[in-house]
Amino acid sequence: MKRQEEGILKAPNGFSLIECLVSLALVIFLITGTVELIVLSLRAKQTADWNMRAASLISAKLESLKSVPFEAEEMRAGTYSETVREQRDGPVFRRTWTVEDPVVNMKRIQVAVSQEGVPARVAALALYISKDIGFLP
Repeated sequence: MKRQEEGILKAPNGFSLIECLVSLALVIFLITGTVELIVLSLRAKQTADWNMRAASLISAKLESLKSVPFEAEEMRAGTYSETVREQRDGPVFRRTWTVEDPVVNMKRIQVAVSQEGVPARVAALALYISKDIGFLP
């Protein structure tokens, strides 16, 4: 009789099935959240990288247009376009700029950049240049 009582009072070795399932569910929940966070951060980084490339291409074009004379051929009203590749193996971008003459001695230049094959993603910036303010080379 004493042996039987000792067997009942003795703690079981190992984990129960419910304990294993609860811990497994908790680990899966934490791993799923971590993976989702990593995916979202990678997507945000790709968007930020694209925005930086587009801003760099737009800024370079605006700076080059600011350096030409006000009456130069490149500053005549119209729409112009060119294909640009930032790096040798990098993506190809389409850079389009429009020059308008809204009033006398003032030009509005709008530069837009989109990636070839991804026309839905466009970054654009407008610049006003006045001959009287002194944006002359």
